[in-house]
Amino acid sequence: MTTAKIERLVERHLELWNQKDQTSRNVLMQEVYATDIEMVDRHFIAVGHAHINEFIQNLQQKNPNFRFSHRYPIDTHHNIARLYWQFGSKEKPDVVTGMDLFVIEKDKVQKLYVFVDEPNK
Repeated sequence: MTTAKIERLVERHLELWNQKDQTSRNVLMQEVYATDIEMVDRHFIAVGHAHINEFIQNLQQKNPNFRFSHRYPIDTHHNIARLYWQFGSKEKPDVVTGMDLFVIEKDKVQKLYVFVDEPNK
């Protein structure tokens, strides 16, 4: 997979996490994630579209005016990509920050490792 295609896949991942419409989010999930994707967070592991979709929906309900955006450009090599992100409101876009590491197989995200930064004290 080319660097440009990997970057596009990661951009679509951001769109997916910001998408409020369930039907549109499901379409993006089919495009971006393998059916048996594994999302590994420090506190849980989610497997498959339904489990990840439930997490996204709950996150959006708790933070209705928040969006994900880039902190830095997407970094790629071979079938791996790294996205440094921020999550917050238009006024304060970096309420939460972190990094996602993507393992891509057969043109879809197979593994997603989520690192959430510790809040600044």
